[in-house]
Amino acid sequence: MRKLMIIALLGGAICLLLAGTSLAQKSWSTLQEYEKVTGKKIEKFNEPPMLKVKVAAGELPPVEQRLPEEPQVIEPLEEIGRYGGIMHLTGVGREGSELETSMRNMAELAYDGQTIVPCVAKGWKISDDYKTLTLYLRKGMRWSDGEPFTADDVLFWYEDVILNDELTPVKPKQWCPGGKPAKIKKIDDYTVQFEFGVPYARALEILLSIPASYPKHYLKKYHIKYNPDADKVAKEEGIDNWWRCFQSHTEISAGQPDDVNLPVVTPWVLKKRDAAQNTYWERNPYYWRMDTAGNQLPYIDKVMYMDAATPEVVEMRCMGGEITSCVTMLSFSNYPLYKRNEKRGGYKVYLFPTTASATSLSYAFNYTHRDPVLRKIFNDIRFRQATSLAINREEISKTVFFGKVRPWTAPVTSSWTGFEDWMGTYFAEYDPQRANQLLDEMGLKWDKNHEYRLRPDGKTLSITGEYALQWLGTYPAKVTELIKEYWKKIGIKLTVKQVGEDLIGSRLQANEHDLCFWNADGCGEISPGRTNYPIRLMPPWHWVGLDMGGPEWRRWYDTKGKAGEEPPEEIKRIFNLVDEWLTTPRGTEKYVKLTKELITLNVKGLYLIGTVEACPYPVIRKDGLRNAWREKGRFNPGLGAYMADQWFFEK
Repeated sequence: MRKLMIIALLGGAICLLLAGTSLAQKSWSTLQEYEKVTGKKIEKFNEPPMLKVKVAAGELPPVEQRLPEEPQVIEPLEEIGRYGGIMHLTGVGREGSELETSMRNMAELAYDGQTIVPCVAKGWKISDDYKTLTLYLRKGMRWSDGEPFTADDVLFWYEDVILNDELTPVKPKQWCPGGKPAKIKKIDDYTVQFEFGVPYARALEILLSIPASYPKHYLKKYHIKYNPDADKVAKEEGIDNWWRCFQSHTEISAGQPDDVNLPVVTPWVLKKRDAAQNTYWERNPYYWRMDTAGNQLPYIDKVMYMDAATPEVVEMRCMGGEITSCVTMLSFSNYPLYKRNEKRGGYKVYLFPTTASATSLSYAFNYTHRDPVLRKIFNDIRFRQATSLAINREEISKTVFFGKVRPWTAPVTSSWTGFEDWMGTYFAEYDPQRANQLLDEMGLKWDKNHEYRLRPDGKTLSITGEYALQWLGTYPAKVTELIKEYWKKIGIKLTVKQVGEDLIGSRLQANEHDLCFWNADGCGEISPGRTNYPIRLMPPWHWVGLDMGGPEWRRWYDTKGKAGEEPPEEIKRIFNLVDEWLTTPRGTEKYVKLTKELITLNVKGLYLIGTVEACPYPVIRKDGLRNAWREKGRFNPGLGAYMADQWFFEK
């Protein structure tokens, strides 16, 4: 395949995707680009039989009128597909849903995980002084209900949601370079311009977090600016005020809208959610992508997502042959089991490497704990060093991951700029004797039975570690039970709890937790859609809203000291470095220096402590599914990166 070609990321030229890399498919930002580059013409557009029936009945306009003037064109991975069929997906509480990253942002990361490419938007340009970002939308593009998708929708999202203090009281850091929110201007119906108060060398990355999920024509009735009776509308829906009501209609959890009537731009449109939280989807008749034969995508007619109570239920459904594709909620430790059931289940299982996670399991203490005794213990570097040294990472690798992963403590992967080998295994050696010595130095004495250590106030040193099933799948139970035994040998009593995502989220936000386990995903240098990156190199070492370590420090930072707790100088140093990092061009000497210092401070501070390297992810694909990445796959939790709109079923 030809190399990825991007026309000038900088210097004022428009950026348009022309073709794919060996780990991405050939695609062209617009039909016009496709015809110009290939010399071929697409003169006829095709649509699926289920839509032809609606056109004939007068329920829909013909496909030529539904496609935008500038549709994106992709060359299918294996072959031109066939229309029809139902895709069956499953996950736990939506979080495992592969619909999560299904074509909703202006730009996206290509399959290589490193390159920013057009998605909903056809392209962009950045001014020479890095102070102006111009975004170009697709002419004639429509929402799933047929209404035009224009610059007004982007302005609505930014001016009336991001800049609205009731909807967004704390402004996303990435939209405030220099401390002030960017300004937005409509050039015409399909051109939007963002202006920054200072040169913003990282402006390209915010393209990944500009959503195409705020249809103004639909949502304005819930917004007080456009509807003086918005509070009345809210109360009619049983909600106390307009902004909570607005949020209820815009909430999209793991790719699934709470409001089944919300117009979207995704390949499939949510039609129904039943009492069991299963969801039913149908193709978007106004979808904006097509293949090189002029077929409007997607190929598959419908999607059914089946909610599961546990990851074990997900596994049973997959092995029973019920699921078309599953890329989350599967456990590497159960890979042999999946392989043994391939023939019976009519599927194949593959191992996809990941560059998105640093470790298979990491942990962070709550450094702003409400209990002053635990807070002091957690903030003592000797305690964090001891807990790391007490973990037998080689044993974890052998017993849980078949010896396929190495010890790894760093919060980032080795692919990061400025990364040095020592960073990955800092305090990764198994040395319980030294761990005990460190705890002795802290004055944490043993109880009279020499079973557990005592806190300075005489209570047993007991810690509760929590994690969400939706986040981590099945293997954490095995790893955390091993950690529980390792820590018992140095006198720390660990209780492990599997907690639902909603409950653990509220506990983290309320600063009510001791310790949280996580897999350190989303740790790439480019993190789409995140307002707090580099998320693995600054408090809370987690997504905003799920504040794993030091939530009060983060609150202090986000509110500029008006709330929360002032952090120690080293944490302030990290915050300051991140502010500088975000305004520094990639690849420059200063950028390399900043990144290296940030990683070093985090590694030596052991704020987020890893166990072993991120293991490969088992991915199951149903037999007969075509155009889906298999042997050369790279793990991504959502269908968007896999271009699932071009999947189809063999006859």
